[in-house]
Amino acid sequence: MADNSVMHALRFEDFSDEILLEIFKYFKTIDLSRFIGLNQRLNNVVHDIKLKVTVEYSNGDDEGHDFLLKFRPDQFISLNFSHYWDKFEINRFEQLRSISLSFNMQNKHQFKNVYELTVFLK
Repeated sequence: MADNSVMHALRFEDFSDEILLEIFKYFKTIDLSRFIGLNQRLNNVVHDIKLKVTVEYSNGDDEGHDFLLKFRPDQFISLNFSHYWDKFEINRFEQLRSISLSFNMQNKHQFKNVYELTVFLK
């Protein structure tokens, strides 16, 4: 007969923040976004992660990328937009280390954002 005082099931919430950060490094950004809003501790852990994101063309359906709006702009260190980026004010991403923008189908407002980003970086 097993001694119940020794047995303890490890639960997800028992992991330290450091262990959760290591685990979350392997998650896709969309999956990571699902932890935002569950509780304050997970919000804090998720918001400590720096993000490298590629936003690809999705048959004109930009709704598929709304999950990115759950993250703080200072979390993004790399952005790669391969289609229009209407919902993203790129000049808000102050911690970017790299950005790649496709200029197919861009509007005047988006070109203004690129100009403002260029001025900001100088």
